Amino acid sequence: MDAKTSSAAPGELRAVRDEIKRARATLARLEAERDKRIAQLAGHDTTKAERIARAARGARGRSTARGAFGTPGTGRAALSL
Repeated sequence: MDAKTSSAAPGELRAVRDEIKRARATLARLEAERDKRIAQLAGHDTTKAERIARAARGARGRSTARGAFGTPGTGRAALSL
């Protein structure tokens, strides 16, 4: 790696870091909206917990909720339905 490339690399890493930060903020906003909708659905007497759980799962049938340490199923959205 020459001097020019090595001096440009930190700037490129910062750009990637900033993009990840924006993506995480968007994901958090979407998860909060999903959690709000789950809570609203759970408030209806006619809504079955199984239907809510299926609709809230990820594409592969697993919960996409993440806990404080990134462990699946321990976040706010991991409701015990």
